[in-house]
Amino acid sequence: MSAMARRPRRFPWLAFLAGVLLGVVAGLVYAWFIDPVRYTDVGPNMLDDASRREYLALIADAYQHDGDLARAERRLARMELDDMSAFAAEEADAALLAGEDPARVRSLTTLAEALGGAPRAASVFSGTPVPTSVPGASLPPTEPPEPTPEASPTPGITPTPTLVTPSPTPDLFPRTEMSLSAREIVCEEGAAAGRIEVMVLDGDGAGIPGVEVQVVWGGGQESFFTGLKPERGLGYADYQMQPGETYSLTLVGRSDPVAGLSAGVCTTDSGAESVPGYRLTFTPRTAGAGEGF
Repeated sequence: MSAMARRPRRFPWLAFLAGVLLGVVAGLVYAWFIDPVRYTDVGPNMLDDASRREYLALIADAYQHDGDLARAERRLARMELDDMSAFAAEEADAALLAGEDPARVRSLTTLAEALGGAPRAASVFSGTPVPTSVPGASLPPTEPPEPTPEASPTPGITPTPTLVTPSPTPDLFPRTEMSLSAREIVCEEGAAAGRIEVMVLDGDGAGIPGVEVQVVWGGGQESFFTGLKPERGLGYADYQMQPGETYSLTLVGRSDPVAGLSAGVCTTDSGAESVPGYRLTFTPRTAGAGEGF
């Protein structure tokens, strides 16, 4: 034996770990950037939520263009939905509340209605309401009344006419297209918390009464009219929001939706918490003017 005993050689753990780490990094770089996995022939039933919504929007756009409901149903069937009409209606309402492109909301609403759904967005982007009487419809023929002898006027008595005061009728003014010209958030002490105040003006700045205003939120919808508080102006109307809800507001048949009206929490100048209110002013739309959301 030699004078000095040889020490046993230790396994190079540091070099081994460095090699493993380098191999992992190299594998990820190759898999992610050099030769990533490319999925092909993925069915609509395998899409994630965002992609399913985009797929539905494409089907709705196609149906809006060609009106082929059978083809739209075949395409939707590939998504393997439990209730395709409910899914389309939910997406139409979600698009309305999110303030998405009105053309997209309209196509989703049209498809949902065609499938038998009842989206709340249909009150804004659907056809005209069913009239209470059908124009041109004739009543069943009835026997002509028996002629009666004309009553002779009674001397000295003059018939007194009955005056009938007509009730206000909504939409007395021409259905001018309107756009949102001013949107003010109100968060101050003394102001009505959570109130949406709407003012509809004509081209000369005068208020327009009888305009139907509709609000839609996650739990329902409601309509009201301008001009019912003339002391605030003929074109004035307001609505009290419920805490925690987010609303979309539309002048029915006149304007695009104004979305994102939230009854959350705001802080006044004094530091107190309050519920924000909104003051929305609508004026006639000019050529090329866009809609504010």
